[in-house]
Amino acid sequence: MTPKRKELEAAWRKLDDAKLQLDHAHNYTREVAGDIQSGNVAFAEWEDACRRALRVEQLALANCEKRLSTLREVLLSGRASGAAEPREALPESILLVRKAAADR
Repeated sequence: MTPKRKELEAAWRKLDDAKLQLDHAHNYTREVAGDIQSGNVAFAEWEDACRRALRVEQLALANCEKRLSTLREVLLSGRASGAAEPREALPESILLVRKAAADR
């Protein structure tokens, strides 16, 4: 397998993972939004959970956009810019989702 193909497949996998994480964050946001309708959650708690869920979704979307940009660079130029990956915000967002779920 050529180095370009390996890089392309790696970029595709990262984009695929980012899309799955975005779907997870979006579903969690919808779940939190539905909690207020059930009447089982106080408004202040719901508002805080909703704010956290939206932040997680925002981070996941930013990560997905970054991965799409990387894939586009690999496709157009044959290589990704920068060898080292910056620290990703998404693992932090996953921790927020887990914390929010534990708080429920």
